[in-house]
Amino acid sequence: MKNAWRVAVAMLFVCFTISEFTFAQSDLGTISGFVKDPSGATVSGAKVTLSNQSGLQRQATTNDSGFYTVTNLPRGLYTLMAEAPGFQKYESRDNKLDAAANLVIDASLAVGSNNQTVEVSASARHSTKPRHARADRFARTERPQSHLHGQPGAGNAWRHSREP
Repeated sequence: MKNAWRVAVAMLFVCFTISEFTFAQSDLGTISGFVKDPSGATVSGAKVTLSNQSGLQRQATTNDSGFYTVTNLPRGLYTLMAEAPGFQKYESRDNKLDAAANLVIDASLAVGSNNQTVEVSASARHSTKPRHARADRFARTERPQSHLHGQPGAGNAWRHSREP
């Protein structure tokens, strides 16, 4: 009986140790965003370069939707440079990425030669939700029915005229 108890305790210890390593959280973050032209259309194939103060430099290319993402970045202040043929370079400095955070930096390229640079300082926004989940912040406000009842043009006249 004592041996069975020792084996059970040893098995639990092994299970908890393995699960701790399996479910460990990372402190690395992600920077993503869209690259757009002055009309608001996305720019595909734009080169995006991220660098931090410790010398880390990562590059990405926007996809067909003009979207880029760079993962596994340590926390710190980042500079984003975006460039594409026929556009001025875009530079955004001092973008703070916190540990295990998602940072969105959208770039707007101006038409011109790429030896000119448009510089923006800390224009990024933090996000804990995916892009599609942020649409709920534009919630519609409705008036209570008591404000509309019996008023012409309030939509009730049509409903009442159709009722027997």
